[in-house]
Amino acid sequence: IVDKTGLPAAFVMGAVVSGAIFGDNLSIVSDTTIAATRLCEVEMKDKFKANFLIALPAAIITVIIYTIKAKGLSVVELDVLEYSLVKIMPYIVVIITALIGMNVFVVLLTGILLSAVVGFVYRSFTIIEFANIAFDGMMGMANIALIAIAIGGIVGIVKYNGGITWILNVVNRRIKTRKQAEFGIAALATFCEICTGNNTVAIVTAGPIAKQISDDNEVDPRRAA
Repeated sequence: IVDKTGLPAAFVMGAVVSGAIFGDNLSIVSDTTIAATRLCEVEMKDKFKANFLIALPAAIITVIIYTIKAKGLSVVELDVLEYSLVKIMPYIVVIITALIGMNVFVVLLTGILLSAVVGFVYRSFTIIEFANIAFDGMMGMANIALIAIAIGGIVGIVKYNGGITWILNVVNRRIKTRKQAEFGIAALATFCEICTGNNTVAIVTAGPIAKQISDDNEVDPRRAA
């Protein structure tokens, strides 16, 4: 887009990052969303609605800033880009089925099967190539999955030995209101993220404690997630 329009690279990069962060906040079937909703015992669609209200103010401010900054920039006609509605159908089905509350594993399996069917119809790959593609996708997540399992085990041991109870006592002594509890959950997740450098691992680590804090202080589990 920078090459086609001559826009400042930083200007376009800001739009990319802003859009990515907004979309990530509204992600329905990502590993972080699955972990957060499972640990806080809420539906993905409910977490989606809560996150939308949290992300919306930042999105509005971003749009206003870009509207102001874009004044004086020339309009450039881009080439007409082709796309196939059939080929993006698996994405659409995944989003719709996730929003209506279908089980996440059923949603993902449906998306994989639909993608496979579309690929076979358009002869994008053979059955063997499809298997290799699926394998590569799974292996891409293998490291995170193994780390999450290990962290889950560590959290279980810490909980068994009273570590989580100790943390809860320390945190709860400083929490007087529901709003403070929400800030406490956010601070806990942030601290875990700084220590681990991985969103999913941070959520798995902080999740059980966040769930207990939300229960003790009557925090809406959707907001806790």
